[in-house]
Amino acid sequence: MKQVIVLFSMAALLQGCNEYTSEPRPEVFTLDNIDRLVVEDILVPEKLDPRDKEYRYKSGATDLNNDGRNELFVLMQDPYFCGSGGCTAYLFDDKGGLLHRLTVTAQPILLSNSFNNGWRDFYVWSGGR
Repeated sequence: MKQVIVLFSMAALLQGCNEYTSEPRPEVFTLDNIDRLVVEDILVPEKLDPRDKEYRYKSGATDLNNDGRNELFVLMQDPYFCGSGGCTAYLFDDKGGLLHRLTVTAQPILLSNSFNNGWRDFYVWSGGR
């Protein structure tokens, strides 16, 4: 029997965050500054203005490839990003680089103890499966 760990359990609300800040982009992204990553790398490319409304998302961080650095997982919760099978999710490295975009993703997001090609496996609920 495989042991699984819930990847994230904390909900976050995006409330008019620094859409156009004069501060330099962080060198490292964590759960403490992930709102900036969501604004700059998810909302703005979609031409969504975070000042117009609150865009909900859930996020988590863990080291998926044993490099000592956490990857960041963002599961959008706003109707713009969701359909009948789930919502769009994004996997970023800690520098803010997009590693993968997943569609029709829903909770729970579970981590496995197994690895493939150097990356920890994780399981997502998708479209009722």
